[in-house]
Amino acid sequence: MWAVRSALFAATFALQAANMRAAGNHVIQSSGAQLCKMLQRRLWELQPEGINRWRIQPLNVHDEIMCPAIKEIIPNITKIVKDFVQEYRATVPLLDIEWNESLKSWADK
Repeated sequence: MWAVRSALFAATFALQAANMRAAGNHVIQSSGAQLCKMLQRRLWELQPEGINRWRIQPLNVHDEIMCPAIKEIIPNITKIVKDFVQEYRATVPLLDIEWNESLKSWADK
């Protein structure tokens, strides 16, 4: 009987710890995802309205942004990203975005 109680206690304790980790991670990832959505909206400003050729196609996946674009606007994209990070660093002091301008495909990340 004592062995069963001990095993149940350990299982319950492990389950509670997993829930606490998930809850903490949710706050971090959801905040990161929200910031990425805000940045994505700014990046869409580089795409002309109406019927036009694609210049930029930002894609937000959880807390990442993939941003295929024509070469001519890559400096503009990088500036928008850097300005965004600087602006929100006042609110999120450790905010940083790894940005790579030369990936050939999503598989290279």
